Amino acid sequence: MGCCMAQHRWMFEKGQSQMNRLAKYTIAVAVCCGSAAGAAWADAGDLQRSLAAIDMQRSGVTTPSEKLEAECLALLEGSRTPEEKGMIYAEIAVIYAQNGMSAPDKTVEYCRRALELPLELTKRCQVYVFWADALEVKHRAALREKSGETQREVATVCLRGLNTILDHRPPQTAQTVPVVHKFDCPPDDPAYQELVRRSQEEIAAREQVMRQNDLVLYRGMLIEKLLRLQREMGGGETELETLARDVLDDPQKVREVVDLVRLQAQRASSEVARPEDAAASGSAAVGEAAKSSEETKGTNAVTP
Repeated sequence: MGCCMAQHRWMFEKGQSQMNRLAKYTIAVAVCCGSAAGAAWADAGDLQRSLAAIDMQRSGVTTPSEKLEAECLALLEGSRTPEEKGMIYAEIAVIYAQNGMSAPDKTVEYCRRALELPLELTKRCQVYVFWADALEVKHRAALREKSGETQREVATVCLRGLNTILDHRPPQTAQTVPVVHKFDCPPDDPAYQELVRRSQEEIAAREQVMRQNDLVLYRGMLIEKLLRLQREMGGGETELETLARDVLDDPQKVREVVDLVRLQAQRASSEVARPEDAAASGSAAVGEAAKSSEETKGTNAVTP
């Protein structure tokens, strides 16, 4: 499970960055608008800011997971929309997935709850990755026995995540994240509204590329899991393809998944990994590449 833990360490940092970015972005838009619409935007971001504050209390294996779970559940009080409930359950899933996976049953429970509700696309994909991770930890002994049944259970979760990702046709590789340019202009200047409009377009373009890059990342993680599970099931491509036909909603997706797994296998066989790097290959490598991309996002980001 070395690669799984390395992945968790990276996704802990990524999750904090995503939540902080969301809270800061909400505030920035409200300030930029400087109007009743901006105030409404800020009000709509109350839950995001509350979840971001909870998320910032995470500290890896020393995270007070039960305390943070209770804080999240307290946010369910009152009239919450299905979308808001999904956000809350997804945050609890993140808390338990990134505390060293000490309670995989909790991770599985909240992943399932979150996925029953509307979720933002990249969050939905992330939750599928955590669900698959938690099942691997929960059934570690059974996976070592390579009985096949447990492998199929984990593979089914991976395929469900890929079904969502492939609907949105992410690029083959992560793209360079566009810069949002800073501007300094008083609201009564005739050029102000045009600068705001241009900045909003840049923000939208940036967010779109970041979403696509996240999909590239999660696709890579799930494909690598499928490759490992395919080898453990022992049935090769035939068994994986049969399972994919049962889970995926489009024959083209079945073919694409099989091709992606085959390509990943070819890449893995062509690489000569050092023994000390073997446990950190695959998902960790994908994670490190995306971590670098996330750092680039942070240095490029300038909101008006």
